[in-house]
Amino acid sequence: MWYEGSTLVIKTYKSGNTYYSGRVESKTLYGYGTYSFTANMPNGQGLLPAVWAAYLNPWLPEFDAAEIVGQNPNSVYQTFHDPNNAQTQFSKTNSAGWTNAYHTYSFTWWPDHIDFAVDGAITGTKWYRTAPGVGMRFIVNTAVGGDWPGNPNSSTWATADGARYLKVSSITYTPYYP
Repeated sequence: MWYEGSTLVIKTYKSGNTYYSGRVESKTLYGYGTYSFTANMPNGQGLLPAVWAAYLNPWLPEFDAAEIVGQNPNSVYQTFHDPNNAQTQFSKTNSAGWTNAYHTYSFTWWPDHIDFAVDGAITGTKWYRTAPGVGMRFIVNTAVGGDWPGNPNSSTWATADGARYLKVSSITYTPYYP
């Protein structure tokens, strides 16, 4: 991981039989408000780049501002995982693809619902009776392999330098005080 100016770059690559990727998470817990990530996500079989927030102690709740299954770059998924891991998921399709270009993925966490958005357009709203009521940490990472994206293959690393990059130019939090 490194910075190019004000852009955080996370490199994902394979060396021998080992996969490497980075993960960044905030130390601070943030409450109700708008969480926004401006990111350029990589594509490739077996990759799952994501910008999200979670409590982490215990893990849930989790709010995914964006997850992209690397071999399906035309769909972005935004998911609410409640404290019991019941999930509500929204998706948005872009025929030009969501990868290899900057887009802004966000959610606004209210005491009784969450609004998800991509590039400023609401993609879905999840209403709930009881707010999770805990603070969240910002998280940015690219997972490699797993049930959802499957395993990477030789095409995943068929880039000029054999790597994929997740670039984040902005992470912001705008608080809401109920």
